[in-house]
Formats: sequence, structure tokens, C-alpha cells
Amino acid sequence: MMRSATARRDFNGNSHGDLSFIGDGHRAVFTALTSGEPNFCLTSIYVNGRPGVAIVHVSMDDRDKRILLMPCFVAVSPGMKLRTVEGDEFEMKD
Repeated sequence: MMRSATARRDFNGNSHGDLSFIGDGHRAVFTALTSGEPNFCLTSIYVNGRPGVAIVHVSMDDRDKRILLMPCFVAVSPGMKLRTVEGDEFEMKD
């Protein structure tokens, strides 16, 4: 299968053919994280119904006066299946 000759680049300049899942929200949170902004926390979550851990960005919606939580990085946990954009698959073992 032939991929498009036009390659998109992710926020770090890495090429992944014509696949990129990185959006403007991801870029904004990554910039905040790497700039030392203090609005991040480590919290317990569930990933596909199983216990997990995530780094979460915390912000305030000024319009609705709600606290917004955006999980940024989810820790790899046993049973999690990962696939790269190139198609390589990995399953985390218990």
C-alpha cells in the first residue's frame, strides 16, 4: 500500500506518513506542561474499566465556572494494547 507523499509532522517535528492524532488542544497542554505551568496533577483513574494513573491538566472554564480536567499522559498498565502509527502492536503483560 502506498502512502501519500505529503507527510504531516507532529509537535516535535516527527513524520508519521499522513497520520497525526495531535490536535491544537494537545499542543496547548504540552506547551503548558513543558513551560512549568503549575496546573497539573497526578491522579488515579480507570482506563477501560481497569485501575490506572494519569497526569491531568486542570483549568477553569470562566464562562460556566466549571473545573475542566484533561488527562494528558496515561501510564502504561498491564493488559493495555498499544499500536504505533506505523502499525507495530504491543501488549503490556501483567
